Amino acid sequence: MWGRKPGRSVLPAAATIAPLTLRRRPPRRARSAACGVSVEQIKTWLEGRAIETKQVAFRGEKPLYRRVMGEGFDRLPEVTRRLHRGRPAVIAEGEAVVAPATNPVARFLASRLGLPLDEGRLPVRVVIESREGREHWTRFFADRPMRSVMSAAPDGLLEERFGAVAIRMRLVPRGDGLDMQRVSGRLWNLPLPGMLLPRITAEERVDEGGRHRFEVEIGLPLFGRLVAYRGYLVL
Repeated sequence: MWGRKPGRSVLPAAATIAPLTLRRRPPRRARSAACGVSVEQIKTWLEGRAIETKQVAFRGEKPLYRRVMGEGFDRLPEVTRRLHRGRPAVIAEGEAVVAPATNPVARFLASRLGLPLDEGRLPVRVVIESREGREHWTRFFADRPMRSVMSAAPDGLLEERFGAVAIRMRLVPRGDGLDMQRVSGRLWNLPLPGMLLPRITAEERVDEGGRHRFEVEIGLPLFGRLVAYRGYLVL
């Protein structure tokens, strides 16, 4: 609003934009905002304001997947554990072959959920940020982001939320990776009946070269595939 002092939430943005006015451009690629601007850079904009700063360490916080899986987490391959290690933010890059929805209704639903719509071999960048016991996942297929939030659910399950849709899964450790088995789903916190539950296949493996490999397919009983993608990540 005109005439009001800038809110606290805009100060980090100001500290980020300031270098651009000096023609110090950031790298031309999608990346996490985590660690993009330091506390010292922001402090300059805090002078004269009744704002205190502090830094908090999260050394004692267990990763989300470890909390959900318990001892099963220790049976995962080292590469898989590193991807799901929690703090600090995890960033991995690789490549995926994507098969999007073809049915018009499925394609519309996929777009509403933020699922990939482009077909073919695409560069992939995954950013996992842990905040308040949850993991915020952003998967960039080329330049298009696919976002979800993961959290612990009752009965030792993991819940992944895509907007209004939440899917609960059981994490099954393997010697070469991890399987995710769909258990139930909700829409706006209302349980989904079996006939409307998405069909989900989600597997993580470690190949002979030590790369993290993934294969995911999501579909609906009435409308077919929403998306399928497979590929690899390097941490």
